[in-house]
Amino acid sequence: MGRERTRHRLLCLTLATAVALSAGCAIGTRVHTTAITVQTSSNELLHVAAIPRVLPSGERPTEQLADLLAEVARKAGGYTLVENVEGGWIPPDRSKVLTELNDLLLVKGPPEVAHLLRARLREDFQQEYPFVVSLPIQSIAVIRGAPPPAGTEPPAEQEAAEAEASGG
Repeated sequence: MGRERTRHRLLCLTLATAVALSAGCAIGTRVHTTAITVQTSSNELLHVAAIPRVLPSGERPTEQLADLLAEVARKAGGYTLVENVEGGWIPPDRSKVLTELNDLLLVKGPPEVAHLLRARLREDFQQEYPFVVSLPIQSIAVIRGAPPPAGTEPPAEQEAAEAEASGG
């Protein structure tokens, strides 16, 4: 119970931060001179859906998945599929967590894609409670004053380091 509360608080904090950032505010710290400025970039959504790897009948949804991916690609222009993601949930009539393997589908597109995903998960994949979440993609973060992540040196410095390392 305590872990779930902690997760819930972290999720709320993450969502509150995302909302504050998407509003276009700048965040600075007193210890570091790093500032994150958020700029509006689009009105599209990121849709996340859990696609079951096994239907309630025990069969693999190979044909259903191929049809869904083709339709999503036509409507949204593309997708990302992350295979073998474990998920857990508690059905309304039970008290224990059920776990299952899913494929995680990520799609950037209009709101209609969420309706498509929800309908297909119910109809073609027999999911009573489909997991589909849509988040606005309205901002991009520009970070100033922070050192670059390790291994991301500017090209000129990287070339000089490689030449020095190879003896050239």
